[in-house]
Amino acid sequence: MLGLQKCLEGKPEVCFCTLSLSRGVLDAATRVCYLLDPVITLEVRLLRGAALLLDSSEEEMTAVKDLPPHDAPMPSAQKVVASIHANVQGWIALAGMDLRSGPRNRPTGIAWDSSSKAVPLKVNVSSESGKYFPDVPAAYRMASGAAHSLPWMLHDPDDRPSSVFMAQAATLAAMQGCIKIGQRYAEYYGHDFSRDEKLGLLRCKAITLATYDYVQAGNNSLGRYVSDPRLQQPPTS
Repeated sequence: MLGLQKCLEGKPEVCFCTLSLSRGVLDAATRVCYLLDPVITLEVRLLRGAALLLDSSEEEMTAVKDLPPHDAPMPSAQKVVASIHANVQGWIALAGMDLRSGPRNRPTGIAWDSSSKAVPLKVNVSSESGKYFPDVPAAYRMASGAAHSLPWMLHDPDDRPSSVFMAQAATLAAMQGCIKIGQRYAEYYGHDFSRDEKLGLLRCKAITLATYDYVQAGNNSLGRYVSDPRLQQPPTS
């Protein structure tokens, strides 16, 4: 959030960093919503939490294995991370949870027993984001396009209106993420979030109105596809 703020305060608008940073905010907010979703049971919430911890530990194990061996700056990293990984698995087993495995014996999900439905180890953040943030459609996919350097998001660095719209979209996505995080924690701990939610939504509306005024002043991103070679049809044989 602080990085996004710095990008938005600078002039001219930073073209692609805003979307990359807003993706991180949406990612975090989606995971909070996923874990604290008020419609799920306590049993499912515990499974989702355990799956998140184990998936994180699995990723850390994979990363540390790629570090150089004994002469590395952190020679004990692999030992420490392996201990953390073993402890996470140990707590899951002690809780009586059933760990499901797939190819190469890699964990794929967690359930309470062998006959019940498992919670997947990995969260499909893209689909879950669409579920929890319907007011900012396609935000996660657009931000991912910028974060992963895909041509469909990066082909117009000189189109200033487009960069303004990207900054607006990134801000709205981040604001909506913060509002949802506040809602979820307030619901979980029994607090009244209505005043803060209303204030956040008013700020979102102000951003939308400012963008509308910008468009009404004659600014648009129609130049985004001008001279785009992808619009040229292949030659006929």
